[in-house]
Amino acid sequence: MPKVQGIQPPDQRSLIWRSLSEYGNAFFLGAFRFWKLFDLFLFKSDRKNMKSLLFESSAQLVDLASLIIRLFIGICFVIHGLGKLGYVGSGSMAGFEGWLKSLGLPFPALQARVAMASEILGGVLITVGLLTRVGAFLCLAIMLVAALIGHKGGGYLVTNNPPGNEYTINLSAILVALILLGPGTYSLDFYLFF
Repeated sequence: MPKVQGIQPPDQRSLIWRSLSEYGNAFFLGAFRFWKLFDLFLFKSDRKNMKSLLFESSAQLVDLASLIIRLFIGICFVIHGLGKLGYVGSGSMAGFEGWLKSLGLPFPALQARVAMASEILGGVLITVGLLTRVGAFLCLAIMLVAALIGHKGGGYLVTNNPPGNEYTINLSAILVALILLGPGTYSLDFYLFF
């Protein structure tokens, strides 16, 4: 830092200390505000606040819930699709095709590629919130086929041998909830179409 007449540049340690203290102050102020909010809802005897915490919602909370669902479920499906390509985990397209063939499905190579493409495309659409319901329907179709054919006879628990429908049923229920909720305001659908 160049010297300006009469002003000394601060040394590196004081700059770091000042930055840390500013961030620390912001952190503690945020923590204090959070605690006050927590205290207001949980420890005050004000019944109205308790009632709103337990029984009411708002459009902003629904939009936030939709965003959280979209991010986690969308990324989940992208990872599953990439797993079928062999990029994530120990799976491969050849292994997936072989498994579909062992189930007696016609055109296992085509079905494997359609499932992989549906998971990746549907997952990306869900994650970014673009044509969210279309992406959710794509992934829901894959989960229904997996439940009816891939996990047939396994019962409910995924820990059964053969694995049960627990995972596919839960993902399907989340996808149905997302279809009903819609993409929310934190999505490309909202910015492009509303």
